[in-house]
Amino acid sequence: PYLNAASLPDSKIRRGRASLAKQQAFSFPQSAFPRACVPGKRHSQPPKSQSMRNHGFERPYNTMQVATWILLPLLLAQFLIFASPVLPLAAAIPVTVLFVGLGCLAAHCAYRTCMTDPIDDKLARHLRKEGEGENKDVENGGGANNDDGDDDDDSNNADDPTKYCWVCQTTVHEQSMHCKFCDKCVTRFDHHCMWLNTCVGRANYPYFYRTVVSTFAFVVVDAATLVGIVVAYFVQAYGGGAGGEGTGGQVDRMTNWFGAGVPMVVAIVNIVFFIITFGSASLLGQLFLFHINLQKEDITTYEYIIRENQRKREKNKEGMAVRSKRMIMTRAADAKGDKAMAIRLQMGRICVPCDPARKEVEEDKRREAAAEEERRNNPPPAASVEMISSSSSSDGEADQEEAGFKEEETQEEHDASSAHSEQGDQAPEDAAKIPLQEAMQSRKNDVGASSEKVEEKQPQFVTVGVTECTHPSASADDP
Repeated sequence: PYLNAASLPDSKIRRGRASLAKQQAFSFPQSAFPRACVPGKRHSQPPKSQSMRNHGFERPYNTMQVATWILLPLLLAQFLIFASPVLPLAAAIPVTVLFVGLGCLAAHCAYRTCMTDPIDDKLARHLRKEGEGENKDVENGGGANNDDGDDDDDSNNADDPTKYCWVCQTTVHEQSMHCKFCDKCVTRFDHHCMWLNTCVGRANYPYFYRTVVSTFAFVVVDAATLVGIVVAYFVQAYGGGAGGEGTGGQVDRMTNWFGAGVPMVVAIVNIVFFIITFGSASLLGQLFLFHINLQKEDITTYEYIIRENQRKREKNKEGMAVRSKRMIMTRAADAKGDKAMAIRLQMGRICVPCDPARKEVEEDKRREAAAEEERRNNPPPAASVEMISSSSSSDGEADQEEAGFKEEETQEEHDASSAHSEQGDQAPEDAAKIPLQEAMQSRKNDVGASSEKVEEKQPQFVTVGVTECTHPSASADDP
């Protein structure tokens, strides 16, 4: 939905808005719009402030967001009920404090991520102006507004490149992207987090990164604690460990868990939650490393996806070129009877380094790159201007020669006629014109030679002639 605002005239912007207003006027009934958004007035669609989401806790919610609200408190409750009571006292206190602290930190960072609005600041100023204009309309009884004040005064600043978003109907920063879930443009758009149900941009990315780090540490501590409890229990219970009654071993602590005497139930619950936390730790670990690499490259998730898609397209294009080259080389090898080359080409499907077709494609790419570099380093001289000027001068000279030839022809005819009248010669007129015709023919040859030189200097122009039809059935009036 973006266009470059710097190269887009205001008249086109107004025409685009008018066209959009007409389309939406036919698409929606009149009663579907609020009073300030009736087609024909200032707006042709509901205000952006009503349709966009300002933070992650606004409706509509999604399944992954609700799962996050359930999973984090559930992990905290499980650890405090089933893990912390069966730990040794020396380890239970520090591990529990660390685990609860990490959980609270993760919840706080997630809350700040959701509540921080990453909206483009140009769009925010545009919405504030629209809100002020609507309030003035209501106070003035619904008077007309001037659309000239919609855009920001600094939207065309050369130091701040912008683009025009047809959805938000205003200019935004060049690195901003429109999120279809939140229905707004986000400055330096990274991605829309489905677990938090909010956009991640420049404003809230630091909080999002801290959320990832703290949540990853939270589930790692939980998984490590659970695996230690479960392994110690089974080793002592079934491996002949020294954990009998009254010894303070892991079996005793799990047997005396709230006086229930069901150590196997505690072990099973801890195993189930260990599987959940291990899977969560694996996913969060990948996400943590992924964002570390993004920060090293100074790119966003969106830019990474675009780059990877471009690489996939280039790889598919190269694969198509290799397959086409293999087919051509196979046909040539079959035509020459070269069985060895045909076998090598077929083996190249399996052994990529020894594929002759791939080597040919890479060699073609290197030649094209070298030719492009040569053209870039050694641009052709400005011969076109000289060719045009020389062609123009040659054409002018030819015209001048032809004009001079006609003047000389007229002068010679006049001299011949005057001489003939003075001498009273009664010779036939054709005999008197023979020297004149020879002179005319020689001058025509000179003009033709000069025109041939002009055509040699301009080989790109082709003269198309029209010949007379000589078919017997053609009439004289037939064009």
